[in-house]
Amino acid sequence: MHVAFHGCEQTVDDIGQQYPLETGYGAWAAVNDLIVLYPQVKRSDLVGNPKGCFDWWGYTGLDYASRLGVQVSTRLEQMPSGPSRLQSESSA
Repeated sequence: MHVAFHGCEQTVDDIGQQYPLETGYGAWAAVNDLIVLYPQVKRSDLVGNPKGCFDWWGYTGLDYASRLGVQVSTRLEQMPSGPSRLQSESSA
């Protein structure tokens, strides 16, 4: 699995499907038998993120750059924990 974070002002609301369709990650993933996750961040003046950026300066809290940060922990929850989880999910 590869996680492709968009840049500021590159959310689906800003540029539609341009980011996943034109970055080349899809073709690269197909050749390498990978899944690409394209997480999204919403713009919000209320939390200090008017340009829809992933948190690289601390608007989500002091732990933004650690595994405890809300954006990092959410991405980790979306990732399989390893081959045993993938195998058990495919046989369900």
